[in-house]
Amino acid sequence: MPPDEDGDGFPEIYGRVADSALGPTQDIFKFIRTEYEGRVFTPAEVKAWAHQLASYWYPSYNTDLVAAPAAWPADDTEPAIRQELGSLSFAAPAVVMRGKPLGKPVYNVFLVEGAAANPEPAVPHASGAIPAAQGTAGLNLGPSTPSPHTAAVKKVILAELAAHGKSWTSWTSELSVLRAALKQRLETMPAGSKALAGSDGFLFFRNSIAYVLGGDLAKQSGDRNPIPVIVEWKKRLAKHGVDFLFVPIPTKEEIFPDKTGDAPGDVALAPFAGQVVNPFGRKFLLDLADKGVETVDLLPVFLAARQGGAGASEPLYQAQDTHWTSRGLELAAKILAERITHFSWYKGISAHRQSYKTKDESFTRHGDLHSRLPEAERAKFAPETLVGHQVVNPDGTLYEDDPDSPIVILGDSFTGAYELMDCEHGGVSAHIAKEIGYPVDLVMSYGGGPNVREKLLRRGEEKLKTKKLVIWMMTARDLFDYAEGWQPLEKR
Repeated sequence: MPPDEDGDGFPEIYGRVADSALGPTQDIFKFIRTEYEGRVFTPAEVKAWAHQLASYWYPSYNTDLVAAPAAWPADDTEPAIRQELGSLSFAAPAVVMRGKPLGKPVYNVFLVEGAAANPEPAVPHASGAIPAAQGTAGLNLGPSTPSPHTAAVKKVILAELAAHGKSWTSWTSELSVLRAALKQRLETMPAGSKALAGSDGFLFFRNSIAYVLGGDLAKQSGDRNPIPVIVEWKKRLAKHGVDFLFVPIPTKEEIFPDKTGDAPGDVALAPFAGQVVNPFGRKFLLDLADKGVETVDLLPVFLAARQGGAGASEPLYQAQDTHWTSRGLELAAKILAERITHFSWYKGISAHRQSYKTKDESFTRHGDLHSRLPEAERAKFAPETLVGHQVVNPDGTLYEDDPDSPIVILGDSFTGAYELMDCEHGGVSAHIAKEIGYPVDLVMSYGGGPNVREKLLRRGEEKLKTKKLVIWMMTARDLFDYAEGWQPLEKR
């Protein structure tokens, strides 16, 4: 049997075919010659390709795109890498990708003749966006004092706790059947496998299941505990009068626990549909609230919306992927936009509201979990066809995030999904902009949500002072045992 080199479930067979033998397949031959051999990517296409590659590799190799200077390595490249390279330097790289497949940094540097199109620097303004010259100062938003609203989240979670015996331990014990089933599934996964097949075509990620079973997040030791780092960041922003929202994105396992079994219609798991299955995720929000950090709680709304009701065209999460669908991210965008419009400084932005529209863009792909299955299982899953909703500027051009916006979305690959890969221009940042009528700034790191702050700080402290709000949103699974560790700012 030939090998399946690209992990799509179909073995590859290679051979040479004479042009004269192609017959009715000449169109395929012509497509290969023009598309793969003749066409040169534009900088935008290089950017899209690089983001697709980084997003595909990150669950296994923790890859991310690095903003390269005029030459690489840069001053902030790890000393060990610089020492290994010696005097070697590479001018104008098109793409610089950093990963840690074996625990130490490894770089892929792509040099393309005549194309210094690094995809990571701030994107140019779309013609429908507010020009850079009219940045935060031009809006006349004025100074403000951050006042986090924590009471609403505390009230909801304390009520939930009271309904489950007023004890995190007793609440967890109510979930013993599900927890035992998830633990067994983890224990029986083949060595090296990162994904498992559930029911109804759903695939699930090992790390996300580990998060659901992980216990009290506040009791993690050392750099595994996210709370001190989040509180430190909140204080750093408050010094500059910048508001802060922390937004953990629920995992697919929390929304569809009944699909995690390996047989359709698992009767034992059915009662957990629509229920909170990780009480310590709720305690985490309460712990942050007690320390003055405002969070946006997506979980109750997502649980209520999981069935979708009549007319729902898709679930909240992609069946074969760790990420949400357009329906999921648009729901999150509406919730966040509602909070944004209640900040006192938003009145200054609302006077400049723009009217965005959307258009559908479909794409077909295997999700990022398909290639993480044992090889024998991959052929059972056909690629998914999904539809994104691209955001369109008033002049008809596609929306682009604006690095001069006073509102920053700081996030991981969940903020890149549909925005920087696949359909593009239809991610959560684009839909927040659509809802509030004003472009936002996106700073994103694949697989690096806990430490993405570093990318924002590379712009300089003065740039940070021009912002009014930082929304830090990331997958909840990285709150538990994050491999890179939550690094305090003074150590970075």
